[in-house]
Amino acid sequence: MARTTTEGFDNPVARREEDFLDRWSFAREVFNIADTTPADWSVRIGVYGEWGAGKSSVMYFIESMALAQKHLVVRFNPWQFNTPTEMWLSFTDELHHVLTAAGVNVKDYVSARNSVRMNGLARRFEWSNGESAEKPAPEPTSTASGLTVLNQWLLGNSSGLAKLNQSLGQRRVIILVDDLDRTDLSLLPELLYAIRELLDLPRFVFVLCFDPNVVGLALKRHHPGWGDGTRFLEKIVDFPRWLPPLTRRDLLALARNDVLRYCTFISTEALERNFHLLPENPRRLRMFVRSLWSLKGELERYEPQEIDWDILLLVNLLKFTQPRLAEALFNRPDLLDELGATRLTQSTPTAPFTQLWTAENLEGSSWAILLRLNECVYLRDGQLIRLHALMTEHPPVITGQEFAHCFSAWQQNPDDLKSWTERHKLKHEFMTKPVITELYTQTIKFRLELLTRAADAVSAEEAQARLSDAAQALHLLDALAFKLEGFVGPQPLLNAQHFALTLAMVLKGMQGDQHPDQETQFLEEIVHRAVLPPDQLLACLRPWEPAVVSWQRPAPAQALIAHIAQRIAPRVAQQLLDLMPIPAGLQPLLTPDHRLAQKYVLLDRHSPLWQQDHLRMQFIYLCPRAQHEPAVQRNLLHFLELVIQKLEQDFVRDIEEVVCQPEVITAAWSGVLAHPINSRLFLSFKETRDVLEDLIEQTLPVPPWWERMARES
Repeated sequence: MARTTTEGFDNPVARREEDFLDRWSFAREVFNIADTTPADWSVRIGVYGEWGAGKSSVMYFIESMALAQKHLVVRFNPWQFNTPTEMWLSFTDELHHVLTAAGVNVKDYVSARNSVRMNGLARRFEWSNGESAEKPAPEPTSTASGLTVLNQWLLGNSSGLAKLNQSLGQRRVIILVDDLDRTDLSLLPELLYAIRELLDLPRFVFVLCFDPNVVGLALKRHHPGWGDGTRFLEKIVDFPRWLPPLTRRDLLALARNDVLRYCTFISTEALERNFHLLPENPRRLRMFVRSLWSLKGELERYEPQEIDWDILLLVNLLKFTQPRLAEALFNRPDLLDELGATRLTQSTPTAPFTQLWTAENLEGSSWAILLRLNECVYLRDGQLIRLHALMTEHPPVITGQEFAHCFSAWQQNPDDLKSWTERHKLKHEFMTKPVITELYTQTIKFRLELLTRAADAVSAEEAQARLSDAAQALHLLDALAFKLEGFVGPQPLLNAQHFALTLAMVLKGMQGDQHPDQETQFLEEIVHRAVLPPDQLLACLRPWEPAVVSWQRPAPAQALIAHIAQRIAPRVAQQLLDLMPIPAGLQPLLTPDHRLAQKYVLLDRHSPLWQQDHLRMQFIYLCPRAQHEPAVQRNLLHFLELVIQKLEQDFVRDIEEVVCQPEVITAAWSGVLAHPINSRLFLSFKETRDVLEDLIEQTLPVPPWWERMARES
């Protein structure tokens, strides 16, 4: 059979210079047996080894040695056949082809093959004429197929056999039978028997490659009387030879060669550091290296220093060996955080890994990989694992290398920023929003790094260079926020989270007095122009918790927060007023620890809602609408419920004085009672009235039906 000439990870090694497992020496030993045994012997050599151990490579080496000595080589793979007819006809055809090509006398082969074909047709003709109408059509068997051809042509023809031996001279016919352990079980006994008995010919050498454990089990299933199958094999194989065990050094050489040949982008140093965890089977080892090829296109987007090569190898090894475990782990932020925060031990995993261990039926090797991952990310961000593990499934929008290119291009031509984002999103098939948001986030991170490096710089020149780049980064943020409509426009691309990142950047800059004026102006410009819900902006400032954060921030930072909050709070007040006519507009505020920014403005006596006349009067004038707008009546009730909750619970800690203007409470109370209430709720309303009267120190008016309902209650 023709030998494949294609190259690939899974193909056997065919050249000695690629033999990193030293299979050539073993092949030389096997070939010497085939080459030096007496010429009148028929020899059967067994090459034993597990799947992927290199048996096929040994076959190629033996073939190379045999051809160099002018022997005839027949390659035969019985695993690709389903019936004896196919198998034996293919074998005899291949044998005839090899002998003919070598100039060996092979007369009468064609007549023998035609004779068998005619006999088979005659049997089917007899069946079709009804002699065996109730029986199924006869299938050609080995006695009427390839073995019959071989017998008529060679085995049963003494003169033909003599001519064959004479033509061979000192040459041998070496038949290489590969993948015997993958052959159909129904064909194995006949194949082995024929090799032992029918093909017991002088100068014929059979080299059989298989895993004896697999073949023995198959033979046992076929005939229990053969025990574990090894007794049957002992009758077939004259010279059993096991592939020698491989050392880790051999396997490392194999892996290094494949990495250097196919995956040059992978760190060989990281491969060596983690090699003790890699598969020990050569084929599985090469398959793992092959799987790394899928990272090539994505890794080209990164600078080498952006990649933790140990983590990259380990996460892909876990995906290769335990895909279900990898999927479960990489999508559990809590477990990844645990890997970064806790030092694991060699013992059985503890919570929260116990459940995962049991659910996925982890092996010791899998736990060893987790321990090694733990070493790599301990006291670091456990999410590093997820970033490396999902590099191809969920690639980052912008890598560090791509950001550096963008920043450099923008410095050279600020007008090219929009074009760069368009090219980037088209190249990597992203939408505009994630490109802008990630670019904004990366710019803030970059600027903070520059400020840190400037503060740590030894020379004034270096510090000034870093500060200059930081100023450029601030200009880039401005362009993203406004020119590219990050915070402005009908559908802004940035949100309150990015405002919070900007605020944190400004506060950090104030600590070192590095460009505080420019940063503050940029922040105030966002507050002035951003098309974002004002309560979300105020929630980023958290002005109701100064006591908690004051010790962390200098006085200028606190003053800035107070100043920005004063600018945003009136907008939140107007937002609350706009909610009053909307059904259930204030109802979400009743949930504890929810919408604290709106509660802060609604309930604080000193908020703009109650201190600015136009806002306060807008609320008071709104209350009479409860007579014909049920939504207003319901929202006024929620307002009073929130006032009482604040009096009873300190859910917004910095409200020292709750709203208590008599005119406000009176107007709201009148709106709530614009229509008669459910009599079953009267006692609850009476208690509310008592609390509110104590708050404002005045008597609240009641409608005429109140006294009647009081008597009935």
